[in-house]
Order: sequence, then C-alpha cells, then structure tokens
Amino acid sequence: MQYDNRYEYQGGNPLLKPAQVHTVEMTATRTWLTFTLGYKNTKNQVAYVMHPYEGNIFIKTYENIDKIQSLYASLTASPRFGIYQPMYEANISKQFLEDNIYGIGVSLGHPRISFRMNNRFAITKDFTVSVNLSYNSSYASTISVYKEGGSLDVNVYKSFFNNKLVFHIWGRDLLQTQKMRYTMYSINSMFSTKQDIDSRCFSIGLQYNFNASKSKYKGTGAGNSEKGRM
Repeated sequence: MQYDNRYEYQGGNPLLKPAQVHTVEMTATRTWLTFTLGYKNTKNQVAYVMHPYEGNIFIKTYENIDKIQSLYASLTASPRFGIYQPMYEANISKQFLEDNIYGIGVSLGHPRISFRMNNRFAITKDFTVSVNLSYNSSYASTISVYKEGGSLDVNVYKSFFNNKLVFHIWGRDLLQTQKMRYTMYSINSMFSTKQDIDSRCFSIGLQYNFNASKSKYKGTGAGNSEKGRM
C-alpha cells in the first residue's frame, strides 16, 4: 500500500486474472498504399481504476474489466515525388466497453482519430531533412477519456567523407503540444490529470565511424585445401 496524500492511496491486486486477447486483422497492399482493418476482443482487460476505500479515502489500483471489444482501421501512403518522400498515415479506432460499474452516465466509446505526416526530403544521398507532424483526437481508452494532442518534430541528417562523419540535428515537440490530460471515470469517483510534458527539446549529434566500409574480413581461406580434398 502506498500513501499519496490524505485522500488517495495506491495498491496492488493479487487477484488479477490474465487477459485473453483475440484479434482478427486484414491487410491489403498495392504499390505504396496499405489498408488495415481489424477487430480485437479482450476478456479480463487489466485497467487502472479508482474506487472508495475508507471514508473519504480513495484507492488507485488495477482490476479486471469483463470485456472490451474494439474496431480499428488504418490507411498508409508512401509515395515518392523526386526528392520528396512522404509517409501519410490515418488511423481510427473505437472501443466497446461492456461493463455496468465504470463510467456510469459517461460515454466511454469516444473513437480515437489520429493522423501522422512524415515529410522527408532526400536532397542528396547523404543529406536529408524531415518535418514530421502528428495529431490525436480526444478518445476513450478503458475507463479514461483523453484530451487531444499532437507534435511537430524536425530532423536534419548530413554525412561527410563517405559516411565516416555523420551530423544530426533533432527538434522535438516544437510547438509544445504534447500534453497528458485525461479523466478517469471509476466507481463513484472521477479523477482528472493535467500534466504538461516538457518534451520540447533540441539536440545536436556528431558521430565518427572508424570503419565505415561495407566490406568485411572473410579470412584467408585456410580450410579451402581440406574442403577440396573431401
């Protein structure tokens, strides 16, 4: 048992059952286009929950949810237009929670819609620039509802001297839009988290490869004469 504050405890659950997951998925691919459609059925889903403990004290722990079903689909496109080599991805998923205890009076079936755009510019074979964007809509996962969020990242790669010297520049979450905000709807309780993740950062990397050659030492063939004799 862990004490968080005068109103909240945390604890484990030795009575948890293992989850059983059954998945059916179909994938179709044509040149640079890929489509995926799937169904997942999870019995005894393990979920992080919160419920009354003693008096005004609530306890956060893990419990099994009888059954959660979900449908999901994704579409990925990776065309090439000269030096522009993008990757577009769109995803949608929706859970169907069959439980009469959690989230009473609240819809826990909000679908999740996400987009990702990886924009890669291969200016030369040793010089590339990438600008990547991602977005997630508000959605429900188990007994929690998450707020929308996204990210903007950049990456610059340049190599010198036949890949012996490599130079990198990374920029992560430039707009500071990656945030952890969700509300958990549990038994006679509701718990909200608002956490602004300080994930915006810049970094520079310099790497020197002492052996950048693709050839590998294969020995002198000392056993070739014995193999020929046999």
